[in-house]
Amino acid sequence: MDTFKPAFIVTLIYGLFSVVLYTLIVFIIIRNKNKNLNSSFFTIFVIGYFINLTCFFNSYVTLRLPQNTCKDCKLSFLFSTGKESTFPLGIFYAISINMAFIQSSMTLLISINRYTTFLMVLDKDKIWNHKIIPCVTLIIILWPLYVTYPVIFNPTYYMYYESITGYRTKTEAELTKMLEILNIFMITVAVLSAIFNTLSWRGLRQMQNVIKKSEKALIYTTFIAFAIQVIAIVDTLIIQKVSSTGPNANILSIAQFFQTYVSDLLTFNQPYVIIFCSSVVRKELRELFLNRIDPILVVNTLKSQGNTATLA
Repeated sequence: MDTFKPAFIVTLIYGLFSVVLYTLIVFIIIRNKNKNLNSSFFTIFVIGYFINLTCFFNSYVTLRLPQNTCKDCKLSFLFSTGKESTFPLGIFYAISINMAFIQSSMTLLISINRYTTFLMVLDKDKIWNHKIIPCVTLIIILWPLYVTYPVIFNPTYYMYYESITGYRTKTEAELTKMLEILNIFMITVAVLSAIFNTLSWRGLRQMQNVIKKSEKALIYTTFIAFAIQVIAIVDTLIIQKVSSTGPNANILSIAQFFQTYVSDLLTFNQPYVIIFCSSVVRKELRELFLNRIDPILVVNTLKSQGNTATLA
């Protein structure tokens, strides 16, 4: 077989489309950072963009391409190296594990950001200043290396599996302890996110007439991100549990089938959610395309809208 599986083509198409859309929204945010998209939420959003794209493209090295390459495929020469270790592959595989820690942490960070920004009587500019967010992000990115560094320094290679007619990335590093720590961390972070989101929801109901519509929209994005995080955690735990206790073929195959799509949902939900929830992002995105199509139409549209647009 010299062609990729249909599922791979589908994920590639919507993945690349999501990358383009994500990039456009980040461009809009950066372009308007001194205007109506200058809150700490959007700073975290931009940081999340670079993290999520790293996760997406890294997955093609450790997961997507090898699993969708058969023994007779044209790209098989890239993976049919036996147990011969390739040093960069260990780095890519460590990154793939790190991303589970990092993406969970970023979801918690957004939950804390929404709660402290809108529902706590604190000076949000002091809490979320231009120094705090980069420092917190650096800690989120670097600390998982304390857990996953053995993957970098142990042999890592591709191994062919007839059951999937493709290759999987394997390492001689001990993964059991890493996965235990990861599971505990993801569950703990999910519980903390649930607490902050519950407090935000209660505050939102009590302050319906005080909180702006735009602020409510950003809180809703946090709820959606949390729900997706929970789905991803459940899917991961099912795969690990079933695999380690005498696999139930049906449950395992279903969970593994959805694993890629759940991972992509976790990676790419942000641009779609922000478009759905934020009227100002929709407006800026619409104007970005109109400016490329018909400048006169843009002028007429802006005149008809006036200056009534508000932050969302």
